[in-house]
Amino acid sequence: MLTCQSGSDKVLKLMRRPYKADSVLECINKIKATVPELKIGTHIITGFPGETDKDFKKTLEFVKLAKLDFMYCYEYSEHKMADSARLVGKVKDSLKYKRYKSILKEFEKYNN
Repeated sequence: MLTCQSGSDKVLKLMRRPYKADSVLECINKIKATVPELKIGTHIITGFPGETDKDFKKTLEFVKLAKLDFMYCYEYSEHKMADSARLVGKVKDSLKYKRYKSILKEFEKYNN
């Protein structure tokens, strides 16, 4: 499965993802060049604990560059039993929502 929930390698590491955003972009580009009719999408999570404005901008850039065919975007929601609940740097709900809307707006630019 090819997926990338953030464009920030720092956030991906916090999420314990075993890949980097640039590697995923490289795979997407190779797949599109080889099988252009294949539809590619992912899930994006905004407001993961520790996500800074700089991290978010990297995710926004990832969405621009990936030119995904479909995307599911979610605001991070905390679950008591998840390891992420113990992370520092919680993002305010209002900022999570603002980032969520920005990601959707960017996606819609090239998907309408």
